Amino acid sequence: TKIQELTLDFQECTDITDSELALLKDELKLMTSLQRLTLDLGSCWLVTDKGVNFLSEGIRDITSLQSLVLNLSNSSGHREVTDKGLDYLKDALKNMPNMQQLSLDFTGCRQITDQGLISLNEGLKGKKSMLELSLAFKECEKISENGLFKIRDVITGMGSLQQITLNFHGCKNFIDISLNALRDMLGYRKSMRRLALNLHGCYSLTESSLRFVLEKI
Repeated sequence: TKIQELTLDFQECTDITDSELALLKDELKLMTSLQRLTLDLGSCWLVTDKGVNFLSEGIRDITSLQSLVLNLSNSSGHREVTDKGLDYLKDALKNMPNMQQLSLDFTGCRQITDQGLISLNEGLKGKKSMLELSLAFKECEKISENGLFKIRDVITGMGSLQQITLNFHGCKNFIDISLNALRDMLGYRKSMRRLALNLHGCYSLTESSLRFVLEKI
């Protein structure tokens, strides 16, 4: 099929399971000309790491993909995506040399840890054509400054990046040293035109953190 852009919004379709994503995988494999994919599975409670694996297999060989918007947020407290899901997604991201826009939303996936960000780091290495990057790990309380430094390593390798959106709302493990990673990102990014940073509820940060960031804006 010659479809170049596909948008699927299944947000709050709570009966969707991994089995449906297995079917979607087969269809995606046929879309060899796809350039832009938007898939909203927010609050699809029954989607697990297995479903993310199906999605990753579906897009892994679409080297023409330039934009991927994936919402796997979970506000229900039911089953959710974990580090394993990010490890599956890593394999697909590695095969996307033309990626220019990436948006990943894992809000409420509370089992994601620094290990998940290590996988994301591996998947995004070398994405020098990336223009826009949006990562949401709101309420992923197990993420610490170690994970944030992995995100820093990714961003500092994206020479063309113009827009960055980072949502770590409620990541309570962040301490002032975490903001050193953000300062490094800001100091390096001469091409950046837009920055959105959400650290609401990161209660361990002090005024020193704000000072660190403002020095580089």
